[in-house]
Order: sequence, then C-alpha cells, then structure tokens
Amino acid sequence: MYPVFLTSHYFRSFIIFTLFLLLILDSVLFLYLVIDKILTERREKKKRYSREKFTEIIASKMFDDELLLEIPKDRFSYEVVGDLLLDTLRNLRGDFANKVQDLLRKNGYVEYFSKMLKSKRFYIRGKYAEKFGFTRLSEARQPLVELLKVEKHPYVIKKAVFALSFVFEIDHLDLMYEKISEVKDLGFKYVEQIFINVIRRIREFRNSEKGMRFLSLYAKLLDSLGRRALFEALGLEKVYEAVPIIAGYANSNDPLMRISVARALGRMGGEVSCNILKQYLKDMEDWRVRAVAANFAGICDISVVSILYSLLFDPEPTVAMNAAQTLLQFGRVGIEFLEKAKRNGIGLASEIAKYALEGANLA
Repeated sequence: MYPVFLTSHYFRSFIIFTLFLLLILDSVLFLYLVIDKILTERREKKKRYSREKFTEIIASKMFDDELLLEIPKDRFSYEVVGDLLLDTLRNLRGDFANKVQDLLRKNGYVEYFSKMLKSKRFYIRGKYAEKFGFTRLSEARQPLVELLKVEKHPYVIKKAVFALSFVFEIDHLDLMYEKISEVKDLGFKYVEQIFINVIRRIREFRNSEKGMRFLSLYAKLLDSLGRRALFEALGLEKVYEAVPIIAGYANSNDPLMRISVARALGRMGGEVSCNILKQYLKDMEDWRVRAVAANFAGICDISVVSILYSLLFDPEPTVAMNAAQTLLQFGRVGIEFLEKAKRNGIGLASEIAKYALEGANLA
C-alpha cells in the first residue's frame, strides 16, 4: 500500500502541474537560446561586414593628404568603426598614425570616450578607459587622470593605469604607482606591458633622466612581482643604463627574480651581464635559472663554451637543450664540442647533441 497522500487527487494534480511547468520553462529556455544565437550571428555578420567595408575605405584613402571618412552615427556602426580605427592605429606611427588620430578627433571619439568614463557601471568605465589609452591622444590624459584620482574599483584602476601609460606626463608617475599598488593580482604580463609603455613614453620626453630616476626608485618600492616585471621590461626595451640596477638583484634568494635578472641582462649584453650569466650557469639551487642562463649565454665570449659543454650532461633536459642550441651560436668551436658530446656522451647528452647538429644540418 502507498501512503494516502501519494494517491490523493491533489498530489497527482500538483505533480502534473509541476511537470507541465517544467516543460514550458524548458521550451522557453530553448527558444531563448535559439533566438540569442540567431541575433548574435546576425550581429557578428553585421560587424564583420562593417569592418571589411571600412577597412577597404581606410586603406584606399590612407595615402591621401587628409584622411576623410563618413562614419555612420548609429551606435553599433560607430563602435565597430571606432574599434577598427584603434586596431589600425596600433600598428602605425608617424604621419599615418596622425591621420587616424585626426579622424578619431573629428568624429567625436574623444568626447564619446570621455562620456563613457563617467558611466555608473564599472565594466563600461574600464572598457572605455582602455580604448581611450589606445588612441594615444593627448586629450585622453586629463580624463584618465581625473578618473584615477576618484576610482575605487580594481578593474577600472587596472585599465586606467594601463591606458594612462600611453600618454602620461612625468608628474603622473606617482599617481600611477599609487593606484597600481592598490590592486592585487594584476598579472605578471600585464604589469610588464605597463612598464614597457612607460619606458617608451619616457623616451619621448626631451629630458628622460627624471623618468629613469623614477624607474630606479620603483625597483626599490615594488613588490617582487612588480620588480621582476620592471626588469623584464627594461631588458626588452634595452635600457642599458638600467644594467647596474638589475645587476644589484643578481644574488636574490628568489629563483624567479634570478630568472628575470638573467633574461633582462641577457637581452642587453655586456661584461657585467655575461659574468652574472656565467654565475647562473652553475646555479644548482634551481634548474630553471640554469636553463634561462644557458639560453642567453650567447652574449658571452668564447670562454663560456666549456661551461655550456658541461651543461649538456645536466640532469634536466631543458638545460641541456638550451646549452646545445647556444653552443651552435659559437660557430666551429661550439660545433666541435657538440660533436664531442655526440661521440663520447652517454644517453641523453649524446642524443641532445645529435639533435642540435641535425637541426642545424650539421650532423
């Protein structure tokens, strides 16, 4: 016998009603997903058409004395063309960049982006702060500074500091450092790109010494991640006057710091850099330090070849592979050491030497 409530008329009616309601909800959800998919595809198709159309127009008029473009005023097309102009500007410099920037000015994008920075939604403020920075227009500077002074949301601060790194003046570096210090978990590559932008912007100033002094101060004030990102950026941009600052952290207890030091100095070269890399080739605490040092040891003189040969027998394959590839950079001398390892090496060392020689068509 089933319990009485399971056989009651009301309970059965409730079950039927519930199943019917679930069926309706399921149908509505399915219909919503279908409609959303159709609308999204139509929107993307329209966006793709607009981009292709205006890409051709911009390309055909780029060599005109003045770049004139009639941009539709409906918001969708206006946004699409704005994004296209920013993408175009990203790879341009000189007169061509000036033409695109003038087009952004004349078509009201400065006012539009400034307006969007005042949105009540943090996502909108962050999104358009970044776009404003990509314009590289001097008109973006003051709105971004004003936003940073009052902004509290980490997402917006992150985007606004990145944007300001394209157009700041020296006096804004303190504000940028203050605000970026408020945000946690920025991400290593993001901070590195900010410093790359800062370095490139500083080089545009007539007197860049003050800016470089700020970067020297940052090296002392930043946390470990920020300092590493700064060193990587200095190396990528080959800021040779920063070598003594970076070299000062060569004996850090943090292996990640030593890796960043190795990469930065390895990209700039010089006797100081070479001596530190030689030291790192013998770093037995962390194999990653040896691997990075082996990768950049090609900046050193021929005396490093014997050390690289010994690393062909390193227990970590990555270290041995990097050493083998770097030996090839030393021409005949390096090749002789690889051939020696190929003949006399045991196991992995012999295979790695053989692989390196075959890859260079020297086997």
